[in-house]
Amino acid sequence: MHQSSYPSPFTIHLPPSPLTSTTKHTAQHSIKHEQTGHEAMTFILRISARSITANTYTPTFEEYTLDRVPDLYPLTTPPFNASSGLGDLSKLPNEIIDCILEHMDLASLMNFRSINNQTSAAVNQLSVFKLLCKHAPQTVRGIMSIRTGQWTTCVELWERVCSAYCNNCADFAGYLYVLGPVQRVCFFCFTTSSLYCPLTPCEAKDYFGLLPAECQTDDIPKMRSIPGLYAEEQRASDSSHSTVDGATMPIPCRETLTLLDQAALCKVALDHRAEIEERQKQAQMLWRTHSRNCRRIIISEDHQIHNVKRWMAIIKVPHFVKHERRMDEGFCCRGCNNMAGRESYWRRKFNAQTWREHLMEYGALRNGKHVHSDAELALDLGNLTIG
Repeated sequence: MHQSSYPSPFTIHLPPSPLTSTTKHTAQHSIKHEQTGHEAMTFILRISARSITANTYTPTFEEYTLDRVPDLYPLTTPPFNASSGLGDLSKLPNEIIDCILEHMDLASLMNFRSINNQTSAAVNQLSVFKLLCKHAPQTVRGIMSIRTGQWTTCVELWERVCSAYCNNCADFAGYLYVLGPVQRVCFFCFTTSSLYCPLTPCEAKDYFGLLPAECQTDDIPKMRSIPGLYAEEQRASDSSHSTVDGATMPIPCRETLTLLDQAALCKVALDHRAEIEERQKQAQMLWRTHSRNCRRIIISEDHQIHNVKRWMAIIKVPHFVKHERRMDEGFCCRGCNNMAGRESYWRRKFNAQTWREHLMEYGALRNGKHVHSDAELALDLGNLTIG
């Protein structure tokens, strides 16, 4: 991400995607199929288990994301002494109450749940809340712990758990970015894209020229980080890939940080562009030089995968496959271990739909390497049958 010239504070610079335009189109096509439901899909890919295990692997790294931090928000409720009911809500049918609760943001819903036994029972019986608690409880606990629950509802959160593809690049993704409206993200995007690199208020002032009051608007999602270990642990002896030199350890963060969503900061900076430029004129070249140097420092100090702020709003959540009632973590391609010039590309994950597209783009796998022979590709794709 380090560039020879500093970027404009009014532009979010995205990293080059590991996908070609053709693959983006096919991946987005897969998303369209998923959104229309399993019954509406025109084809189903069946891949032999032998082909998968021979050509793919699952990374064994210990990833220290938000859901790994101890003492997160508890889902259990304390016993209540009062026996109060639902108040005027009790006059409504249960279906109407459920509809109201489903449209409440997560923070309000959990506050309502903690009033008394009746409100707790009403939320606990909510179907979408039960699904979240059963299949992805770490999402609710993590969001409530960093205080970003006002940006999502239970229904929206469950939709993201059931989505399979990155909101930024359309790759298969196994993480949720929970600072602001919840987004499904892949490893490559949340470790490299500026969209998923939160900034402190001081960094927002230096990078975008925003005053503290301008950063306190409701349009900018903010969070309070949880002290703990972040980033990932890699062992030098791990042979599942060939791009790691030596071991790395998770990074401890003992401070509680206030972090702001960078994409929202950029939008607010655009809205206040006239005021920012006027402040620049009044400060003349002194402020411009200072701001330019600060932006360069922020970029140079963003160590991407080793930047703990990138991990503080990330929750590891596999894709929930509705029609199979299971969590799908995806798998990596053995042939991409040594892809030159593609930083972190070996961490790209696939599911059944995107694996076929990957083989068609890069070639079949023979002895752990991609080959582009049409005959070899036809032989390998013979393992994929359309039903």
